[in-house]
Amino acid sequence: MDDKIKELDIESRLLLNSPLYIESIGSIYPLLLDEILIKIGISDYNEFLGLLCCNKEDLIANIENEDILDEITPYLYVQTLCKSKEKVMKLILLGLESFLKQKISYTNFGFMIGEFNPDKPEYLIINEDNFDELAKVLKIQNCLNSKVNKPKNSFDNKEKNVDDNNLNDIISAVCAKHPSINLLNIGNLTIYQLIDQFKRLNAIDTYHININSLIHGASKDESLKHWSSKL
Repeated sequence: MDDKIKELDIESRLLLNSPLYIESIGSIYPLLLDEILIKIGISDYNEFLGLLCCNKEDLIANIENEDILDEITPYLYVQTLCKSKEKVMKLILLGLESFLKQKISYTNFGFMIGEFNPDKPEYLIINEDNFDELAKVLKIQNCLNSKVNKPKNSFDNKEKNVDDNNLNDIISAVCAKHPSINLLNIGNLTIYQLIDQFKRLNAIDTYHININSLIHGASKDESLKHWSSKL
């Protein structure tokens, strides 16, 4: 299966709220807005998602000792924080258990997946070998590659961007404009579905504004495309 087909398959699964699968970890489930806003809380969601999806750029901003930057990885950074800050360990476990829908235990060898059973010889482990792959899936599921959704965490020393869209504002905007999504049912959407609809509504508005401008004599914008085109 080529990369384009894989990309289309992933997008289809995310639009239909289906989990993505990593062989060494298992199924990674998208979170519903009800889970994020009511069960977990948006602050904790931002915290653990920011930690689980940290990259080299985040490490440069947060680690003062430049001598270890070449050696430390996102996984080692998270492991170090877990060892030194109990709050971080609890947040990471909360995040992993939320996305994997399984019991997660913190060990020196990684994050063990599943309930402990003395008769079970082997467990799936999240460690240096698969942490980046997990982060990649979480970024896709939670639209972290989009300019719309940019969770921050309190362990991030970078300045916050006040222009970033607030999740509550996006929810409010979608409910105000969408013909069938409202405050009573929007909690059944995932972040990916919410951002998709938010961007689609923006595309519809932009398209109609440009068409009206053309009708009234404005020059044609060569980048103008129909609102149903790929986002």
